[in-house]
Order: sequence, then structure tokens, then C-alpha cells
Amino acid sequence: MHDRPLPTALRTLPKAIEASVYNHVRLALRRLGSPLRVAVPGHRGLEIIFESRVWMCVDANAEDQPVMTWLDFGNRGRDNLQAPVSCILELLQGVLSGAEACRAPVILNFVVPQFKYYDFEMLMAAAVAGAQRSPVPVAIHLDHAADLTGVVQGIRHGCNGVMFDGSHLPFEENVKLTRAVVEVAHGCGIPVEGEIGER
Repeated sequence: MHDRPLPTALRTLPKAIEASVYNHVRLALRRLGSPLRVAVPGHRGLEIIFESRVWMCVDANAEDQPVMTWLDFGNRGRDNLQAPVSCILELLQGVLSGAEACRAPVILNFVVPQFKYYDFEMLMAAAVAGAQRSPVPVAIHLDHAADLTGVVQGIRHGCNGVMFDGSHLPFEENVKLTRAVVEVAHGCGIPVEGEIGER
């Protein structure tokens, strides 16, 4: 993997990796060898390829288009194995590069239940910057928002499409909240998809 040229980063940020995560990856690489490829739980198609100097998240459904990469680990002279490890996080434009190469519109989908795995505001800033620079149409979609606050947050950060999921609520409450979401989103010129559920 390290011989493969990386695409231009949309955004480069200083980051710190928790010591336990970094230590587990290093131990796995020593025991199992490098590179080590692992599927990301709950993210169909996303995989992380671990090497000693670079960790890269790729979309296996799109010929391993890079999504983000961690590099420049600050582990030299590391005498405290419990201390976070500094690194550089690059948000890559693999998806946009693929769409532009095909001259095809693309939807960048941000799934709300997965926000616990990444920094939503940081990724949205990169997505908006990439969409503004792209010669192809780019939709930035907020998927499975479960409350009005999350919808407003997504719209404020640049989402131009919303899927509201009130299927966990009683039907009448779902309809009422979906109407409130539609009113807010349509006031900003943003379309809404609602989920009824199976009740």
C-alpha cells in the first residue's frame, strides 16, 4: 500500500490516537504481519489497511478509493505507553476523484448513527470544500437523523438533503416530527425523505 500514490488531501489536521488503540494495532502488526486489512464494523465496504507508518481507510466497493489516512505518527522516543500518539489525519478526495473521472454526480452520505466513529463537523467542512471545488454536482446528504436538533445541525454545516428517521416513534408522533423537520428543511430549500417504519 505504501507504494501507492495518495490522492490530494481535502484537509489535513493534527490528531491524536488513543494509546490503547495505537498499541493494539502495533501488536497486531507484529504478530500478524503487515499490511493488515480489517473491515470497519457497521460500515459496509469500508476497510482500514494498517501498516507501521500509514493507516488508510478505503472504500472496498469502489476499488479501494481512499477515504482518509493517518500518518506521521509521533512515536519516536515514546517512553509512556499510556500517552496518546500524535499523527496527521488527511481527509481524502477519493470519492470525488472517482465521480469527476466518470463525469458523474455523486452523493456524499453522512449517516447519523455512525457519528460516534468520526468528527462530523470536521468531515462536513472537508465535504463542503470538496463539493464547492468539484466540477460535478455533489449532494451532501444527512441520513437517518432521529431528531430536529440533528437535522438543524446537519443543515447548518452544509447538508443539502435530509433523511429523517422517526420509525422508532409511535406513528402519530413520527408524522408530527417529520412535518416539523420538513417545515424547517423546506424553509432552507432542502428536500426531506421520511421513514415510516414497520409498526
